[in-house]
Amino acid sequence: MGDWYDRQFKNIGDSSSNIDVPIKLSCMQGSNIKVTVSTNNIVDASSGKIGLNGNDKAAGIAIQLLDKNNFPIPLNTQKTLQNNVPDGDYIFGWKARYIKTDTNITPGTANATATVNVRYE
Repeated sequence: MGDWYDRQFKNIGDSSSNIDVPIKLSCMQGSNIKVTVSTNNIVDASSGKIGLNGNDKAAGIAIQLLDKNNFPIPLNTQKTLQNNVPDGDYIFGWKARYIKTDTNITPGTANATATVNVRYE
């Protein structure tokens, strides 16, 4: 997601630019798509903020997932993406960004993991 500096995050809630998260499904017409984003490292589930992991990780920063309309994707909660999809490819249109979560930022690596479970109905 690129290199970012603490001076670019002045206040809690300040964020980096959005980066596309390329997820595409091949769908049959009429399907309903539901997803759940799961992680064990939650900073704030309702606002889609995932904590960082790994050695030498940064502090004071999380990764936030956004839907195609730039709304936070709630974590560990099933969400309907699309009902009655047309035949063909469905592109999620999701984005990710770094977001400041604490007054102080400690430099380091800024990686996170999550699992996207997809359910067709």
